[in-house]
Amino acid sequence: MPSRVSAAVAQLSIPHAFFLNTSHKAARRPLIATVSILSLLAGGTGAALAGPGAGNTSSFGYDGQDGLAGSVVSGTVGNLIRGGDGGDGGDGFGGPTAGQPGGAGVNGGGAGGAGGDEDWGDGGGGGGGGEGARLGGDLDITDTGQILGGNGGDGGNQIGSGGDGGDALSGSGGHTLVNNGRMRGGDGGSGGLTPAALSGDGWNGGNGITGSDLTIKNAGTITGGTGGDGGDYNDTGKSIGGFGGFGGHGIKGNGLTIDNSGLIAGGNGGNGRDGDGGDAIRGRNLVINNSGQISGGSGGNDPLTGQNGSDGFAIAFTGGTNVLRLGSDQSGIQGAVDGTATASHDTLILAGPLAGGSANASFDVSAIGTSAQFRGFESFQKEGASTWTLTGTGDQDWVIAKGTVIGTTDSLQGDLELTGTAAQVVFSQSIDGTHAGNITGTGNLAKNGSGTVTLTGVNTHTGGTTVNAGTLRLGAADALSGGGALTINGGTLDLNDHAVTTSALSGSGGTIDIGPGGSPSTTGLTIDQDIDTSYLGALTGGGMLTKSGSGTLTLAGDGSVFSGTTHLVEGRLHIGDSSGNGTLGGHVQVSGGVLGGSGRIFGDVTVGGSGVHAPGNSIGTQTISGNYVNSGTLQIEATPTASDKLVVGGTVDISGATLDLVLSPATASSWDPFNGPHTLIDKQSAGQITGRFASIASNLLFLDTWLNYAGGDGNDLTMELVRNDMAFVDAARTRNQKATAGAIEAQGNTSALWRAIALSPSEAAARAGFDSLSGEIHASAQAALIADSRHLRRAVERRIRSAFDTAAPSQGTTLWADGYGSWGRRDSDGNAASADRSSGGLFVGADTWISGWRVGALVGYGQTGIDVRARSSSTDATDVHAGLYAGSVFGAVSLRAGAGFTWHRLDSTRDAAATGFSDTLRAKYNAHTAQAFGELGYQVETGFGRVEPFAGLAHVSNRRDSFAEDGGPAALNVSAETMDSTFTTLGMRIETALPLENLQATARAGIAWQYAFGDTAPVSSHAFPGGAGFLIAGTPLARNRAVLDAGLDLALTSQARLEVNYQGQFDGAAHSQTLSGAFRIRF
Repeated sequence: MPSRVSAAVAQLSIPHAFFLNTSHKAARRPLIATVSILSLLAGGTGAALAGPGAGNTSSFGYDGQDGLAGSVVSGTVGNLIRGGDGGDGGDGFGGPTAGQPGGAGVNGGGAGGAGGDEDWGDGGGGGGGGEGARLGGDLDITDTGQILGGNGGDGGNQIGSGGDGGDALSGSGGHTLVNNGRMRGGDGGSGGLTPAALSGDGWNGGNGITGSDLTIKNAGTITGGTGGDGGDYNDTGKSIGGFGGFGGHGIKGNGLTIDNSGLIAGGNGGNGRDGDGGDAIRGRNLVINNSGQISGGSGGNDPLTGQNGSDGFAIAFTGGTNVLRLGSDQSGIQGAVDGTATASHDTLILAGPLAGGSANASFDVSAIGTSAQFRGFESFQKEGASTWTLTGTGDQDWVIAKGTVIGTTDSLQGDLELTGTAAQVVFSQSIDGTHAGNITGTGNLAKNGSGTVTLTGVNTHTGGTTVNAGTLRLGAADALSGGGALTINGGTLDLNDHAVTTSALSGSGGTIDIGPGGSPSTTGLTIDQDIDTSYLGALTGGGMLTKSGSGTLTLAGDGSVFSGTTHLVEGRLHIGDSSGNGTLGGHVQVSGGVLGGSGRIFGDVTVGGSGVHAPGNSIGTQTISGNYVNSGTLQIEATPTASDKLVVGGTVDISGATLDLVLSPATASSWDPFNGPHTLIDKQSAGQITGRFASIASNLLFLDTWLNYAGGDGNDLTMELVRNDMAFVDAARTRNQKATAGAIEAQGNTSALWRAIALSPSEAAARAGFDSLSGEIHASAQAALIADSRHLRRAVERRIRSAFDTAAPSQGTTLWADGYGSWGRRDSDGNAASADRSSGGLFVGADTWISGWRVGALVGYGQTGIDVRARSSSTDATDVHAGLYAGSVFGAVSLRAGAGFTWHRLDSTRDAAATGFSDTLRAKYNAHTAQAFGELGYQVETGFGRVEPFAGLAHVSNRRDSFAEDGGPAALNVSAETMDSTFTTLGMRIETALPLENLQATARAGIAWQYAFGDTAPVSSHAFPGGAGFLIAGTPLARNRAVLDAGLDLALTSQARLEVNYQGQFDGAAHSQTLSGAFRIRF
């Protein structure tokens, strides 16, 4: 690692180097110390050396020594780093006395030697300022950090030239520099003075940064050094002063990426002749992202000759391919941006918001040109979500990738390419103008302002066109040929006798002038949309308006003065919204799709054979002032209190048409077969309706329609509903559906349930209603309680078997506990729906030895849930158990028996629904289960364990109390019901000891066949309020099933044992699985 070096080391010695000033800065060699920056460092200051004068000769001052450079830096800088200043040049003198050597000092130039015998000698050149630092890695300069180049030394008197200022920083190699502080090149040294006509020249300021292949992120200040003043530049007694030095560049290099939100500036030129200001940024292959300030340096002042220096460029591109990206107004660029040396390979991008920039900015395009501020650019782009307003006059072609560009036909004269769907160009102007360029891509065109913009180019953009104010006029056939959506919120879209196809029409106002009429191929508006939109503006003109595509277009504005033809080909066209807003003039032809709405059509309406007329927006009235002809379909929606209606001022001809009735009850209880009559067509002119409907399509299964073609005031079409001869039960398929259908029909047409079913649109809807109203959950719940009775039997059987699992059973008392969790599903049998069941609980018991028998008792608590999702029904049960049991062994024969009783408290909820009807029903009721059971086994000892064939028998009886549901018209009265089921089980068990160290363990497994008989299909008697009872079957028990067991018994101590068990029951339509654990302790 380089050693730590401090600028405060007082004994630093730099050997003198003597250079003859034969030419300015001839053979000057900088002395550079490379150190690690770990503290505040500065390069050393060069010595200014005076040469020894020789008698009778001219004396020349020697050049000042160059300042020491700072060290290689990386990491973080929060203090000051500064290159050493160059030494001043020695003075040259003439005189009769021999000169003596000047002193050498670190911080200042030595005095010049005394003059020789000659008339005069040249002063020495000032030493160059040292470089502030060299970049050795990524660098972060904090807001308190500074890196400064050393200042150049002043030239010695007698036309000695000043030295160059040192660069603040140089580097390359792909590193990143983050500057929040201050970086400045050193100032150039001033020229020496002379009493003669000529004076010494000032020299150039140092650059803020010089480098290649760097990323520079600047939020602070980067500036070039000031050029040195020419000698005697302002002495009016001189005929001419020295040249002023050039200002240093803020940043100079190749392959740089510069992100600027701070200040980058060129150094000012030195005063004197031609002291040009430095460029803020200069180089090739640059990417510049600016949201701060970039300023060229000012030229120096020469009051003697008037040859003032030129101002530096803000940016000078010297070759390669370059990008300037602006994130704020162009006022952030002070000075010219010159790219004329790059053969037009430069791109100007309006971006934002960049860091430190704004979301909205402006740019005067008049500043682009060969002699303007921005020179030599070939490509012009807009990116980012910002909005830029272009002012002035310009013919540039713009590529807009994102965000918005606002301009006029003056500032946007060229082609506009909208490459992204988030790109938009807005013509915003109050005067009239023409845009002859082409607009392409996937973005949006908008028109704002009161003026008229006429489009004469080929505009194929697909992102849509929006008119908010003024007029957008088509001046050529392809002026809007991209097919994008039209949005008219204000102003006027003037088709100007041209044809336009759009993918959608919408908007909150404004006017579309469709033109004077003519062939659809040359004039008119075709709306080919697959989405649903509304247009609230006006329609004028006499051209063709065509609607195609699968979407719905609602015209809710004033189209009364439109005199052309509207042709509906596909989708839906609504004239008028649900509030009745919307009119349309002219003739309407429907060859396909659906004509609807609740507005007024002032002309004639003709519906062809493939067309559909559905007046209203849902339920509503549509008015036709002219004549009405329909040979297609008239679709009418109706509720018990209202229906669609068509009011016709002229003649009506419905010959051969189809009447399609869509009856949609909001509440079925409000329907009555005698609702009506409903007026479907209100003919307001004299004369009868011509023709009759060829067919009537109704969505009602049990009601027919009766039409009166001379209803109302004698020439209207009215409709009433009458019950047909199809019985409710004719739509049913299953046992439960038929039972429910018969019970509902028996209630008559005053019943809300009867009305709901009567309005069923199909057999499937009727059957769904029957199933929902049946209440089958109550029957299925009873079967589930029978099935879950096995948990008590299994607990008892496991306990008795464990009591005799040794050759010498315990004679004492044993306490035990057995907990279980179970889940299962029973599939539908084609009548009742599938039922899911889950349960869990705990049994505790005690038993003792009495005369060779193990006799005991148990109690328990559990919960059961039954869910019939297809019927939106569920029941939860709380279970309390009690039981007695006994068992004994007679040689190889084992006998186990018991009895149990369970009290159930059930809580049910179900949602009943039919067409236009819904009801939520709840009930709380009681039930109980009694059971007796026994099992006989024969144990055989084998070499691998104990085998026991067994046979079991259980009888279970469940009785449910009667109850009434709480709810509306669908609430059921449910009768008490008893269900008796018997189960036989034949199987085999095997158990074997496991060789576990320090632990006695026994593994068990079993397989059995179980058969159920007696009541396996639960049946429940139900009745609707005031109605007769009907029987509903629930999900049945399985008659045949396989039973699988597995378990592990662990002897924790000689007195305590732990047992874990699994049981699964399976058949083709059901499964049930149980996990349980038991703990026993004996005394």
